[in-house]
Amino acid sequence: MERSAIEPLPIEPLFVDRATEFSALDDVLQLLPRAIRRHTALLGLRRIGKTLLLDQVRRCHPTFAIARLDVDAIVTSPEHFARAFVSEALGAILRARGEHAYIAQTDDGLRAAAASLNADLELSVADILDAIRAEAHGRLLHRALQFPAEVSERLETPLLLMLDEFQDITRLRAFPETDNLLGAFRAALDHPGRVAFVIAGSRVTAMRRLIEDGASPLFTRFTPLELRPFHPDATLELASRIWEDESQFDHDAAARLHRLTGGWPFYVHAVAVRARALAGPEVITSDLVDTAFQQELIGRGGNIALHCQYVLRTATETDSVARRNRLEAILRAMAQDRDVPRARLVRRLTRHSALTEVYHSINELIDEDFLMESEGVLRFADPVFASWLNVEPDRRDPLTSLGNPQALQRLLSWYEAQHAEDRADPASTASGRTPMNSILS
Repeated sequence: MERSAIEPLPIEPLFVDRATEFSALDDVLQLLPRAIRRHTALLGLRRIGKTLLLDQVRRCHPTFAIARLDVDAIVTSPEHFARAFVSEALGAILRARGEHAYIAQTDDGLRAAAASLNADLELSVADILDAIRAEAHGRLLHRALQFPAEVSERLETPLLLMLDEFQDITRLRAFPETDNLLGAFRAALDHPGRVAFVIAGSRVTAMRRLIEDGASPLFTRFTPLELRPFHPDATLELASRIWEDESQFDHDAAARLHRLTGGWPFYVHAVAVRARALAGPEVITSDLVDTAFQQELIGRGGNIALHCQYVLRTATETDSVARRNRLEAILRAMAQDRDVPRARLVRRLTRHSALTEVYHSINELIDEDFLMESEGVLRFADPVFASWLNVEPDRRDPLTSLGNPQALQRLLSWYEAQHAEDRADPASTASGRTPMNSILS
C-alpha cells in the first residue's frame, strides 16, 4: 500500500468472547416468561463492545420480543422520546411474530400499529398522543415508560427493553414538569409483570451515579454487568477470524496485537484488518502488526485515527473557547507521561488558568471517563487514545512518518516506556484496568 493511500478499511461486526456476559443476558430472557425480572446495567467504556453484545442477544433470540433504543438519539424532546419508545415497544412484538413492517412515528402510524395488535393498546396510544398535544411532559413520560408493561400485559408476551447510552435520559429534565423523571422510570421498573430492562452506557461514571443517586436510588433494581478489555485468548480469537487461515499469521503477531491495543475490541479489530490489508498473500508477522498499528494511529484515514479525533472532539466539546483550550491542554499534558500526580498537573496548568478552573476541568474529564484517578495519580482510561495524542508531531506530516523506521521506533519505545511499570502493578486490576503484565508479556 502506498504511504499516501491510508484509507478507512471496512470493519464488519464480529462477535467473539463475552460468554459470561451473554449467558447473564440469556438468563434474563429465560426467567422473564415466569415473571422473574432481572433488570441489568451493562457498563463499559467507549468501543468496548456493548452494542455488539446487545445485537448478538437479539440475533440469537429472534422470536423473543426485544426492543432496543439508543437513548442519546431520542431525548431531544419528551415528544420525540415518547414516540420512539412507543414505536419500538410495538415493533418488538411484531418482529417476534415474524412481521417486520415499518412503524411510522406519526399519530396515524402509531395508532395503526397498536390497533393491529390490540384495540385497548390503540386507546393507550391515543392517551399518549393527547399528552403530547397538551405538552404535559410529566404525564407524557410517565405514560410512555408504562407503555411496555401495557403491551406485555395485553398481549401476554414477555418484553425486554434495551436502552443504550441510558445516562443521557437525564437530558429530558431540561423540559418543564420533568422533575420526577427518574421516579417515573423507577415506577416502570417496579411495575409487576414480564417486562425487564437492560440499560447500557459508555459513560460509566455517569451511569453509576445515576443508578446509585441517593435522592432517587435505582441501584437496587439493577444487576451490574461490566465489560472489560479482551484477555489475550479473546484477542487471538478475533484476530483468527479476521486473518482466517492460521498458516497466514505467526502466533507472535496475535500476542503483539494484544500488547499494542490493550485488548480493546475496536482497536484489535482495526489493527487486525489493517495488517491483513498490508500483508496481502504474505504471512502476518509481529513486525507487520507494528506497522499496521502505526498506520492506524498516524494515517489520517485510519479507523483508529478517526475514532480518536471523535474522542478528542467529545472530550473538549463546549461553547467556551477558554474551557475547550483548558480541557485539551490537560489531555495533551497527560499524554506526555504515564502517570501524572494531580498536584503536578495543576501546577503546570495554572500558568494559564485559575486553580479552581483547572480542578474543575480535571474532574470533568474524570466524570466523562477520559481520565482515571487513583490515590491522587491520573492516567488515561484509554491507552490507545493516549498514544494517538502523543504522536501529534508525526500526525502533522504522516507521509514522512509512515514507513519511517525511526518514527515507528519512537512510537513503540514510547508505548513500552508508558506501560513498563504496569507489569508489576496489582492495583490495575482493582481499579478496573486490564493488568498490563498480561498485555505486555
